[in-house]
Amino acid sequence: MKKFVVINDNMLGCIDERNPRDAQILASSVIRGASFGPLDGLYPISFNRSTRPATKADFAIFGVYSKGYEADPDCDFPTK
Repeated sequence: MKKFVVINDNMLGCIDERNPRDAQILASSVIRGASFGPLDGLYPISFNRSTRPATKADFAIFGVYSKGYEADPDCDFPTK
């Protein structure tokens, strides 16, 4: 199952339960301070990083089209 998170309030990522220590970055905002982007590979999640569950609004804020994730049964897509 894949879960979606916002990391440090500047990256939208997806964490696969098979590898919970890393996130695949779907989108990032340099304006908000991100130094890591979708083309940089997996982003390490550590205890000093601020993470929170993503919302539907986060997908719009980061400009990520969510319909494919909503339809995927392997994704725990946010309902709010």
